[in-house]
Amino acid sequence: MKPPALRVARAARIRPALPLAAAALGVCLLLLAAPAGASPPTVAVDADLAPISLGEHDGVAREYIVRGKWREAANTITARAPEARMVLGWLREKAGDPRMAIAALEGLEAQLPLLSDLIRLTRGRALLDLERFAEAAAAVEGVDPTTRTGRMARRIRARALREGGQTDAARALYQQMVVSGIDDEVAVGLLGQGRILVDAGEAARAIPLFRRIDVEFPADWTARHARREAEALVKANRKLKKAWSGRSVEEEIARAERLLARHQNQRVIDALTPLNKAKLEGEQLCRQRYALGRALRKRRKWKTARPLLEEAVKACDAAGHALAPWARHIAGKAAERLAFEEEAADHYRVQMEKHPEHRLADDGGYYVVRHLVDDQKDVAAARALLGELVERFPAGDMMPDAVFFVAQQYMLQGEWKAAGEVLTLDDRLDPQGFDHRSAGRTLYWRARIAQKTGDRAAALEGYRATLSTWPLSWYAILAYSRLRELGRKRADRWAREALSTVEPGPSLPAGESERWALAVPTDAIGPAWERARLLARMGLADEARAAFAESGLDARPDGQWLEAWVLDRAGAYTFSHDILRRRLAFFRRFAPHGTLLKHWKLAFPNPFERLVKAAAKDAGIDHHFVWGVIREESGFNARVSSWANAVGLMQLILPTAKRMAKKSEGRITKARLTDPDLNVKLGARYLAHVGDTNRAVMPLWPAGYNAGGGALKRWLKARGHLDLDLFVETIPFEEARGYTKRVVSSWATFRLLYGSPESPLPYIGQKTRVPKKIKKKKSRKKKRRKGRKKT
Repeated sequence: MKPPALRVARAARIRPALPLAAAALGVCLLLLAAPAGASPPTVAVDADLAPISLGEHDGVAREYIVRGKWREAANTITARAPEARMVLGWLREKAGDPRMAIAALEGLEAQLPLLSDLIRLTRGRALLDLERFAEAAAAVEGVDPTTRTGRMARRIRARALREGGQTDAARALYQQMVVSGIDDEVAVGLLGQGRILVDAGEAARAIPLFRRIDVEFPADWTARHARREAEALVKANRKLKKAWSGRSVEEEIARAERLLARHQNQRVIDALTPLNKAKLEGEQLCRQRYALGRALRKRRKWKTARPLLEEAVKACDAAGHALAPWARHIAGKAAERLAFEEEAADHYRVQMEKHPEHRLADDGGYYVVRHLVDDQKDVAAARALLGELVERFPAGDMMPDAVFFVAQQYMLQGEWKAAGEVLTLDDRLDPQGFDHRSAGRTLYWRARIAQKTGDRAAALEGYRATLSTWPLSWYAILAYSRLRELGRKRADRWAREALSTVEPGPSLPAGESERWALAVPTDAIGPAWERARLLARMGLADEARAAFAESGLDARPDGQWLEAWVLDRAGAYTFSHDILRRRLAFFRRFAPHGTLLKHWKLAFPNPFERLVKAAAKDAGIDHHFVWGVIREESGFNARVSSWANAVGLMQLILPTAKRMAKKSEGRITKARLTDPDLNVKLGARYLAHVGDTNRAVMPLWPAGYNAGGGALKRWLKARGHLDLDLFVETIPFEEARGYTKRVVSSWATFRLLYGSPESPLPYIGQKTRVPKKIKKKKSRKKKRRKGRKKT
């Protein structure tokens, strides 16, 4: 079979073709055509990835696995094939049923040689749970320690040997972990060595090992165990207290920096606040003030953070530290947040002068532009500065936003010609990749300006270009809606053309429509790839991902397409769609049609179909809109919890969930919100509630869902008279503004991929509120009748 011919992407009407897309097309050449003299790559087709049946309730079992309900999944498996028995044993061990796990795994190494190491690891864990230490150690002996499975097996063997009394052999294995240089392995090795010393009564030698874990790996699970062990030793012998808690200043700062990297902000504050009284200088002062200020800022304690960040700016500048631009950037944000606008602008100006090559330099320019407009009301000065910034930072990621922000001010003043002149600066910037906030923005607003200034032909052409350049983006939906107001038939025709065009299109690894054929690079073919494929077919996504990493496929674009496809077939949508979202987003440049339809369905899967439709029907809203919220909130991860304590598929916080619940739905807890059925039901109800209480049109519901119904109410009161397209651009919270665009774009995409829409794109009117319901007055005749009945 010859690979499909390469297709060249057509240049955008306003900008040249995206270099990211072009680069990706070049990478795909490696996938689709083997170099001269090389043997052709193996091709994987749909049949190679077909799920291996787990029994008559296969779909139910797989959904339980995705939800992390191990026991329920195990109880659902009825198939007796070796692969199904392997899944059963793996689930039984996860569920805490070691005897049943061992029984299920009996004799499987010979039947599934590709998975023999994983089978031995699972059996070893089960035997360890049963405290059959010698058998557990023997079960995992000889597993290759260079793989993830092998490293886990070494941990099992070391623990089994330690708890079985073979301390010398255990100590040797723990030492191998310590010298491996792999962070989580080092931490486990130190913990194991410390516990051996504790068992031998050598507490004084164990304490430094536990202390090292607490300093170097404070956010790792091993640190919790190390602290527990150390505190017990100190309680038994107070003389050990200094050895455990007597950290140097450098150790305290380094520990806090590691906690900060893992978003353990309150722990950073607790650790570093006492050092404010210490006599710190130079680099240490810079790092301590910066870490503490940043942690306080993340906890929204702006007033406390600001003076610390100002000190960090001075200390980091004086030390010439790499944190200097970051300290200045966050100090500027803190000043801006507390309404010290001039001080903030000064920070941003200095940033551009002192660190012009830093990635934050153009951010500083953007904020100075906003300062001139928002605080000094000087749009002309902002426009003049903008011209300089475009010349200085043409590749800056904030420059398109700066250009649009100034243009937007002229739009709000009704000066459409001036807005168009400002938007021409966008042509002098380097092309950007796909971004929900801005993909198609300049194209759309140029068309809108043309319409406002009476150039109908340019408006039509601009809207059409927006449709074809970034199909299914927020701005494509707006463009379709504007076209529809100028003529329904033409709008539908152009939209269908844009969404069904084969050319342009990327030469991605695919066959026709659903019948994909992906080439497996010759240098990646081997046991790791075959193991990844088999594990995915069995529904064990985490294990499949680990195998992909071992194969090296996940480090290259051609392998990433392959990984996304395999994981999608395994039902691991959280991982599969994320690959396209984060690493292969250039596909968004092309229409979901023909050979490209599969790419879009990988990025926009439709799991939890039954419950999503039921919850949407109960709330009286479009189920495709609910899918859009789920994708953008949680990425289909039912167990995810955010830093703000938002939980589950629709990322609900507990107070909101309780407010939306009915008495019949029982007591609502954070743990229960990880249940997809309850979470989606309450989330859909809240989504509808946001719309109803604000009389907001559906495209604005995401803004209220994200920022709160009260915020949306304030915005509508202040600017609800604006057309919807301009209203969304003025949403003051950047997160809510971008989130609104993402959800509406996803809604349109799910609607097209999985619905039967009358129009290719949804029509969005320009009103921000739904009309008030007019109560009909009762006729005098009816009132008289009612009065007679009472008499």
